Amino acid sequence: MDCPRFTPRSEPSSHGKASGAQTAASGRRPSPHPDSSSDVRACSRSTTIVGHVAPGMAELVRLRLTANNKEPATAWHSFTLTGSNRSHQPSVTPGMNEPELRRYAAHHGGLLTTSTALALGCTRNQLRALVREHGWTHPARGTLAPPSEQTANLSLRAVQEVRPYLAASHRTAARLHGLPLLTDPSTRSLKPELTDPRPGRTGSRVTGVQIHRLPLPEHDVVSLNGIRTTGILRTLADLARSEPRNSAVALLDAALHERRCSREDLGDYLRTAPGRRSTTAAVTALTLADALAESPLESLARLLMHDAGLHPRPQAEVTTAQGSVRRVDFLFEPQGLAVETDGAEHHWSPAGQQRDLRRFNELATSPDLRAVLRFSWNDVVHHPHAFVTTVARHLAELS
Repeated sequence: MDCPRFTPRSEPSSHGKASGAQTAASGRRPSPHPDSSSDVRACSRSTTIVGHVAPGMAELVRLRLTANNKEPATAWHSFTLTGSNRSHQPSVTPGMNEPELRRYAAHHGGLLTTSTALALGCTRNQLRALVREHGWTHPARGTLAPPSEQTANLSLRAVQEVRPYLAASHRTAARLHGLPLLTDPSTRSLKPELTDPRPGRTGSRVTGVQIHRLPLPEHDVVSLNGIRTTGILRTLADLARSEPRNSAVALLDAALHERRCSREDLGDYLRTAPGRRSTTAAVTALTLADALAESPLESLARLLMHDAGLHPRPQAEVTTAQGSVRRVDFLFEPQGLAVETDGAEHHWSPAGQQRDLRRFNELATSPDLRAVLRFSWNDVVHHPHAFVTTVARHLAELS
């Protein structure tokens, strides 16, 4: 699909007939935008052509032109941008075909805005053909992306391309920071969440995106993979206030375990905004957090047992019959009961399953243990009452 060639038009100059006469005498066509501070000028043999480039478009612009019908339609002219608005982006070519547009998008974060494509000479019908015939998508209103750029972060970059004041936040920010979330693996496609800090704004909905309208000082914003994102403390504080207790504690466990922040720093951050909604719940979640937890599933299992009045020692070491030391998720030491939780993703490979079986057999021979219980993600997440009841029953039998 080829976009139409860009041919500068000859229009009357706003500076009067004298200016037009001078232009004609010099063999130069008047600019269609004589008042613009960003003009481009190209010299080819005896022809000088003036065209207009949107401010900030490119430092060097190549235009495919037909000059006075004397040069081939495929002739290339080098244009140098003059004016105050200059950038150092790759060259752009009005009249680009689909592969050229794809390469242009690759040099601009995988995105092509509709306004840029139109400025390059493409028509709206041709933009629709990019979607219909070449597999391009609309990650957000006013943006296009080639099929090679279908990544998890593309929709975020697209939204921020047209709404730069938005910042990824809450669960989306947690994912960008690499923090694990307490979510079912079968429902991982979560709606992107962004924060709009502009005061008094109630409109500007974005399709497929959840907008939070909250104050957001600039010092709470960082850039991750080219995406404006809330910083780690702000992200944890937002989720500690908005998520259910178990989900919030699981996230705080992960942040503390990975030493992304300290308990004291997060506590101080939460207390700096005592008037914010649910700050008390966030502080409560922080008191329940444990840096020893190694997965969200462990965090949930600990909280379920805590609510039932069961308080095992997390990440306890036991000795096997062979004399090696192994660590169990939870240990009720007086009763000699170990509780293991198996995540939904980590042990699916044959090698991983083999390691699990070998480890379980070693634990079964440990003189420190009288029984070992293993629970899956499904057991803990979807059948919490049965999980707790099973643990309590075995404790009673071993007491």
